[in-house]
Amino acid sequence: MDTQIRHPMLVRGKHDELSRQQFVHNLRLCIAADVMPGNRTVYEKRVKPAFRTKNKRDPKDRHEVRREMTKDPYYRLFSASQRASQEMMWDSVTDSVERELPELKKRARGNPHKTKGTLRIPKNFKVPAYHTAADIHLQPGGYHATPDGKDSIAAGALYDRSVFLYAIGGMGNMNDDLGKTVIGYYQENFPGEKPEGILDMGCSVGHSTLAWAQA
Repeated sequence: MDTQIRHPMLVRGKHDELSRQQFVHNLRLCIAADVMPGNRTVYEKRVKPAFRTKNKRDPKDRHEVRREMTKDPYYRLFSASQRASQEMMWDSVTDSVERELPELKKRARGNPHKTKGTLRIPKNFKVPAYHTAADIHLQPGGYHATPDGKDSIAAGALYDRSVFLYAIGGMGNMNDDLGKTVIGYYQENFPGEKPEGILDMGCSVGHSTLAWAQA
């Protein structure tokens, strides 16, 4: 497994925890490389011909394709495996976060760098139902969860390590590939622009934000 760059706020898994994470990494790699491509073959060789025989036409859109694919045992196996690997991913990191959370919070409070902005949340603010109705990406409690108080950093610590496993290391050893890609596009297409401020919305723990700041 590619190595994620160590920074002060990244959880430090123990041997068994790292072994579980390595297993999840390899399982997701197997699903992505060996299982997922089979869906196209199943569709072309089995699902599409059956649909054509029954309806005298090809599926008209992705919604019809999805309805037919979810009936096929191969796609069901792929889907179940993908979901299971996602749940295992979070589980493999959770133990590390729960154990190290007090120390992580201490490091966060002791950060000597001062922020240049503030965040004010209205007292009557309520997290929208589209966040609370389901755990997005199956992250336990969702990214908005604050299991240990209003200054909780548990969700961010869990996300930071888990997203590296989720992408199978494909987002770079700082999880900043998306940010670097956008920066490359921006510099190529707007070479004369030198923005003084950038608003990075939905930035989570700042993987892309840091790339922008460094650029």
